Parts: sequence; C-alpha cells; structure tokens
Amino acid sequence: MFMPILFEGAKLIHPDIYPEEGWLFVRDEEIEDFGEGQPPAELSRVVSKKGSRVELKGNLLGPGWIDIHIHGARGYDVMDGSQEALAVIADFKLKQGITGFLATPLTAAPEKLIGVLQNISKFSRENPESNLLGVHLEGPFLNREKAGAQNPEHIMNFSREIFQRWLDILGKSLKIVTLAPERPGAEELLDILQKNRIVAAAGHTGADYNTMQQAFSRGLSHASHLFNGMLGLHHRQPGTVGAFLDNSKVTVELIADGIHLHPAILRLVTRVKPREKVILVTDAMRAAGMPAGRYELGGLEVEIARGEARLIDSGQLAGSTITMKEAVKRIFQETELTLPEAWSLASLNPAERIGLGDRIGSLAAGKRADLIAVSPDWKVEAVWQRGVLSAGKI
Repeated sequence: MFMPILFEGAKLIHPDIYPEEGWLFVRDEEIEDFGEGQPPAELSRVVSKKGSRVELKGNLLGPGWIDIHIHGARGYDVMDGSQEALAVIADFKLKQGITGFLATPLTAAPEKLIGVLQNISKFSRENPESNLLGVHLEGPFLNREKAGAQNPEHIMNFSREIFQRWLDILGKSLKIVTLAPERPGAEELLDILQKNRIVAAAGHTGADYNTMQQAFSRGLSHASHLFNGMLGLHHRQPGTVGAFLDNSKVTVELIADGIHLHPAILRLVTRVKPREKVILVTDAMRAAGMPAGRYELGGLEVEIARGEARLIDSGQLAGSTITMKEAVKRIFQETELTLPEAWSLASLNPAERIGLGDRIGSLAAGKRADLIAVSPDWKVEAVWQRGVLSAGKI
C-alpha cells in the first residue's frame, strides 16, 4: 500500500486546466482525482492523517514522457548487450523525465541481435517496475540505399526463421518493427506483425507512394523519424513522406532537435496530420548526456560536434543527443500547439501507439501516477513512478 500524495499549486498539463494552477491526488499508485484551484478540504484531511503533500509552487506537473525510439545514453548503447548498459540508459532517461521507453536495437548480424534481445528480455524480467516498456526493432530488413546510420553490411531480406527466433525471445515485449516495405519478404513480415499486433513502421526505405498504399493495406501504420531515411516529398512523386502526410490514420515520429527537421517542417506536419498521430522521439544514441567527441553506433564511427551526431565516413546524421524536454520545448515554441498539445506528443500519443494509453500518458483518474514536475525554465525537477519519487526532489 502506497501513501497518498496531494500535489498542490501546480500548473497541471491538462487541456481543461492549464495554464491555471490546480491540484492532483494520488492513491495506491494511481491518479485518483485532480482539479483547478485549491484541493477539497476532505483530501487535505486525508493526507494530514496518513500521506504527504507536495507544494509545486507554480511548476508544471504533467504525465511522464514516453520515448519509443531510443538507442542509448551516457556512453552506453542497447547494442552493448549488457545489463549495465540498460540500467544506465534507463536511469538517464528517468532523470530526464522519461517514465517509459522502448529499447531500440539497430541492424546487426542475426546472432548478435539474439544476444541483445535476450539481454533486454532478462532486464525486463528482473526489473518489472523499470521504465523499460519493450522493444522497437529498427532493422535489419531495410533498404541499403537509405541505410543512413544503419550498418549496410548487415541489412538483409526478411527471413521468417530468423524473425521467429527474435519473436520467441521477446513475445509481447516487441512493440514496433521498422522495415522497408519495398524489400523482398516485406509483405510476409507485415502479415506476421499484424497477426501478432505489433506496430509495423516504415523507415530507411525508398518505398514510393503506391508501394506505401499497399503496405498500409497490410497493416503498416507508423513512420520511423519522418523525412529522415526515406523517400522524400515531390509534387509529382509524393514518395514515402507524401504517403504518410496523406493518410490521417497513421502515426509519424518527429526528431525535433533543430537538426533533423527545419522548424517549418514541424509546423507543416502538426498542421497537416491529426495531432494525436504525431509522436516526438529522441532517436538518441550513446553520446546523449556526454561531451563532444567520437563514439560508436551499430559498428559505425560517429563524431559529435556542435550537438550534431554524424558518421565519420559519410557525414550522414547518426541519431541525436537530444533530450525529450528539449524536443517538447522546441515543438511548443516553433508551432501553434498549446503546451498540453505539445506535451501529449511525448506522452499520450506514444502511449496510445504501443497500446498503453489506457494506463499511462495523461493526467486522468485511474491512470498510473507516472508524473514529472518541470520548472518554468524547463528543468526537470522531480519524477514519480507509480506515485513514488524516483528522481530529483521538490
């Protein structure tokens, strides 16, 4: 049994309350109630007898952010295949306000991926209350011509036998698979993903508009880092990007770091797409939270300079080093979105995308009390998981 908590004096990230201050009451790991202004006297009496009060003094209080595309942080990568790597990444993300994330392995040799996935599975079993929510497998069934920072040496056509081994390891932990729908075997893979209720995403692909329509009809419904690593938009050849912008039912990821996408693109996408279909991701690699220098990503050498991550040999962008608070702040400042709308791109929208929107992602009665307090100058002050203070202090 967890002690009740009454949050007071907070600018709640809720469309019906923000920017006014309000209160929020947590009991037994869940949000029980919330509202504008002062809390009811009866709740004050409850916490006075048995519980605690948290005075937020005008800080923002919102649902924890969820990152469904993250490779590494603090010098570690999911591909390291160690429990230490996952623990460090999970801790870094938590302190940055990420109360849920998908570990995202890159393209690698099939046997290498087996070890990486087994390691993730073990970590999940042994740390059931961690912020690790599952896996986003980015590759290896991609297009070499759109490899970007994916190691082209290990890109391959779909193999049912190989994929089934990975699926056997992960089971329901496998949430998203990124593939190139124009590649041989992609239709079979799409059918398997749909049967297993796994999100099928297009990325590192040269699929044209018509190929994308066929993929949509087989269940593909998500874009990995829209615009990056895919066939772009042309007025006579809409390409992969045009197909996603034209389809109001599918979701798209944006890397809002000021490098991968121009501010005008952020405005365009948030005007064209239904807002609930836009998701912020960091696509962060091991250099996140680290100084400039040289790092490794999927067996390729990367240099970090002026906040940009680029492959040494080709200059291609190689993920990012952005934090989610920077992404939310940027899209709020660069677009017409309200703060609750911008916040939902990193909370409710990704939660819905991976089938957890009924439990996490917004301030709502009955949802898990995964919460973050953020100061007016965008500093993550404190993080609560299931109503327990897990990082920072107030």
